[in-house]
Order: sequence, then C-alpha cells, then structure tokens
Amino acid sequence: MQTRQVQIPYRDGRASVRQVRYKLYPNQAQLETLERWNRLHCELYNACIEQRRRAWAKGKSLGYYDQQNELPRLKAEMPEYIPLGSHALQETVRRVDRTFQAFYRRVKRGEKPGFPRYKSRRSFVGFGYPDKAGWKFERGPNGKHGVLHLSNLGAIKARGKPRQWGEPRQVVLTRTAHGWYATITVRCQPIRVGGNDPIGIDLGVEAVATLSDGTRVENLRFLKRASNRLKSLQRKLSRRKRFGSNWKRTKREIARLHQKVANQRNDFQHKLTSEWASRYGLRAEA
Repeated sequence: MQTRQVQIPYRDGRASVRQVRYKLYPNQAQLETLERWNRLHCELYNACIEQRRRAWAKGKSLGYYDQQNELPRLKAEMPEYIPLGSHALQETVRRVDRTFQAFYRRVKRGEKPGFPRYKSRRSFVGFGYPDKAGWKFERGPNGKHGVLHLSNLGAIKARGKPRQWGEPRQVVLTRTAHGWYATITVRCQPIRVGGNDPIGIDLGVEAVATLSDGTRVENLRFLKRASNRLKSLQRKLSRRKRFGSNWKRTKREIARLHQKVANQRNDFQHKLTSEWASRYGLRAEA
C-alpha cells in the first residue's frame, strides 16, 4: 500500500485552522480563581441579556458595540472584573450578540426561534480569549504537554499532544465533569498522510460502518456497557437528600461517568476515521 503526504491550504491561499485541546491541572488557588472568573463571566452574560430585553420592551435596540462600550464603567463600579481582562470580557459580550443574531436569523427564516435564555452557573461552562492578549502557551519537550500562562492567574500545567502545531490565535477555557480544559485555535498548513486505494463506506446503526471490501465495524455501545453502573448511581441519587453534600457528590459521579462514555465514543470515532484516512484515498484519473 502506498501512502502520500499532502499539504492542503485553503482555496484562497490562507493557512488552515485547527483546534488543539489540553487538559489543565491548576492548583487549588488557581482552581478557585477559575471558578470565580467563570461565575463573573456568567453574571456578565446574563446582565447583557437582561439589558437587551429591557431595551426591547422600551422599543429600543442594543448591539454589540453599545454593550462593549459600557465595560469600562462596569470595571470602575465592580473592580472584581478588572483581573479578567478586557478582551475576555468583550468575548463574553460578543457571545451574547452571536446568540441574538442566531435568534433573529431563525425568526427571519420562519423556524422555531428559541429566545436567548439566562444561564446558570452550572450551565455556563467557560470563557475565552479571542486573540493573543492575556494568555500565552509554552509547549513542552518534543511538542508534548506544556504550560498555559494567563494574566493575573499565573502558569497552569497542561497535558496533551497535538497532531500538528501552528500559530496560536485564541483560547477557550471550558469546565467539564473531569476538570478544566483549554482549546487552542492554531493556524497552520496541515499535512495529511493518506493511501491511494478507493473505498466505499456505508454507515449504519447495528454496525457503525460496512466497507465495500466486506469489512464490518461493529458498534461497541459504550453507554450500554456502562448502564449497570449508571443505574446504580441513579438509584443512589434518588435516596439522597436533594441538594445535600452526598447528593451533590453522587451527581458529580454520574456526570463523570457520562463524560467517560463520551470520551470513549469520541476516541473510537477519531481512531477509526484516522485509520480510514491513512489507509484509503481516491486517486483522480488523468
């Protein structure tokens, strides 16, 4: 089997964009700061939605720049927002604007619009830096792992290995049941390694896929494998006092189990598609 390396830029000649995800390992003080910053971003998000609702009730309209221009006054009245950084705060305001623009777009198309809603602290899972200001990432030896530097927070150890690195453009911090993650967007010229043999793929339900050469990829059903453990935890949760410490701990165990299943499914899918991309291809005839 022959393989080839292909450099695939955008059609207009610009570099491609990839996302690299790292698991973060903050210390206790940094973890508390991240949680506090996330809460402040959540409050800003909800305040922007409330401001737009009140303006609409009065027959007025607010845009992104109207709300962005109020950030200096917000930081003067509430100094706790200063360490978060101007660019990160602007990104949260821009996130609200994107939500409303999507709402208006659905209304215009006659779809079910779904008016933008407030977010709870639990459902607001992160914030981001839209450019290179306020953060820096240092890669470890051989490009593996590294350290994420955030303004007013310090250095946070990160674990991960990108398939290909490039010029960092922005970063998004997200909180999951397994901890905090950093998703870094990089600009690069990706190099693909692929084979020349064509193949047909029929996606299914009972089997994940059936290839034209007769190969059958079975569905591993990760959720079904975890069902006994999940049922046990859900029964335990039903016996706990709602919002008590044991109830919250069991809720976290259930969330971690669901996250594990999602990670197993994603890992299986990525490995499978990577194998297909490296083994097969479609050669254009002259």
